Amino acid sequence: MEQGRGDAWATEAAHQLYVQDEILEAMYWLLGEGFGSEAAVADLLRFLQVPEADLQRQLSELTRKGYLEVVDSQPIRYRLTEEGTAEAHRRFVDDFEPFIGHGGHGICDRPDCWCRTGAPLESCPARAEAVSADG
Repeated sequence: MEQGRGDAWATEAAHQLYVQDEILEAMYWLLGEGFGSEAAVADLLRFLQVPEADLQRQLSELTRKGYLEVVDSQPIRYRLTEEGTAEAHRRFVDDFEPFIGHGGHGICDRPDCWCRTGAPLESCPARAEAVSADG
């Protein structure tokens, strides 16, 4: 069965969304882990398995959409905007909440949580509640 133009377009559009999703989640993760709020193409290539040209195109597209802003030019560095941070958070939660057990990364609504205090994961109140509920 031969792939038609519509199928090729849909495949390319899905790939573009995939790369954008990966960029936003990687930048959100870097921010949440305290590795910084800015990233260059070379920084992102360490984490993302996409061709550099695709990465650069989608960084430009995310900048055009208002999710990223350029903060330096030598090399070009990107930072999540307020809207980009909210979108990255939403995507991160959609993908990782089942694995991390709460709705965020580096940010939660509990002021005493390890993600805000830098304490060991074992001190996370949400994790303690989940462990006691299991058993």
